[in-house]
Amino acid sequence: MSKKILTQAELKEQLHYNPITGVFTRLKLSKFNDGKQQIGDAVGYTCSIHGYVKIRILGVQYPAHKLAFVYMLDDYPKEIDHKDRVRNNNVWSNLRKVTRAENMTNKGKYQNNKSGVTGVMVSGKFKNRWRAVIGTNPRVYLGRFDSFFEAVCARKAAEAKYGYYK
Repeated sequence: MSKKILTQAELKEQLHYNPITGVFTRLKLSKFNDGKQQIGDAVGYTCSIHGYVKIRILGVQYPAHKLAFVYMLDDYPKEIDHKDRVRNNNVWSNLRKVTRAENMTNKGKYQNNKSGVTGVMVSGKFKNRWRAVIGTNPRVYLGRFDSFFEAVCARKAAEAKYGYYK
């Protein structure tokens, strides 16, 4: 069963969204209210597993960044990117509607990254050389380089060419 998607009118009846702060506040009390929440209180909690802010409305839980799009544009996109990669920063200027592929370009480096630059690594058996790659589908091999600097430059040029978010 898919969850009910709130309309913009239903959302604006329940909550107010401040696009400058990214905070939602309560406009009316729900029948699910436990007595602790008051009108005007900030709503939502940060999910410890993924780091996104979740908001419960009429017994249904929604991601706050998706509610921001419903509130501002009456749109419920499949993918939303937090430009600064901070998952609980729902300031309107930090959110953008993207495709899955576009969203994957705004990822940080992996924990096991030893070079400090995404897509740049020591070149296998050639320990004194560097290689650079970009993309996941398909992965584009950018070359093998004599210096770390050259590999980073190749990666940054490819990011610009393929439209990766800065």
